[in-house]
Amino acid sequence: PTLELTVAKTKDFIIRSFLEHIRTSPPLRAQLGKLEPERSRIPHSLCLHFIVRFADGHILCMRRDKRTAYHGQRWSFSGEEQVADVDFRHKTPCLALFQRTVCEEVFPLREDMPLAERWSIASRFVDSMALWSLFLEETIHNFSLLGFIQLTCEPRQYVAEHKRLVSSGTGSRDKEGRYFVVHTDHLMQLLVTGKTTAHALFSPDIKHEVLSQDLHPTSRYRLFRYLRGANRGPFIDPASIAA
Repeated sequence: PTLELTVAKTKDFIIRSFLEHIRTSPPLRAQLGKLEPERSRIPHSLCLHFIVRFADGHILCMRRDKRTAYHGQRWSFSGEEQVADVDFRHKTPCLALFQRTVCEEVFPLREDMPLAERWSIASRFVDSMALWSLFLEETIHNFSLLGFIQLTCEPRQYVAEHKRLVSSGTGSRDKEGRYFVVHTDHLMQLLVTGKTTAHALFSPDIKHEVLSQDLHPTSRYRLFRYLRGANRGPFIDPASIAA
């Protein structure tokens, strides 16, 4: 009923120095990595990978900018946020991580504002937040958190609030990529056939084809878990039913 995680400081340089070696060598991952996190000898970076669902069933996704440090031009459903020192200044670090994620990655609120002030603005549009799992990114042997965020607004309402925050100086535009939406009804198509269509959030007339090979490494897992939750049951391939 209660998940307890013990963390320690690490350095980005150490993690990056390992990444390419770990990605390209399954034997090395098997030798140094362990399923018990405390026994693993691979440098680790704890991150929240999250899904954002709008009130009408659309899922937020981002086509990452090619200049981003990780996974440039990949499709992320919905985003990722690194655990930070500031989260541990709160009595409930996990809750603070979720709130900060919403304020920084979902709504464009300025980071120089206190979290409580930012959350008072963003929370009006948040129905619920949940931690779904602790999972392993096998290709880099990195343990990460999977979270789910349900919004009370539809995409058009979100766009209006986003523009209001930016124009008022309370927020700033995200430079990590472009926002799109895909409806829940089309996500199965992406997992089964390997492609679907996304609509630009701020320009609904603009469409973009999403291909399976262009997904962020954990997007498939996120969507798989989301569809199981949305269907309230086991994941079933429609093609297997037809067969």
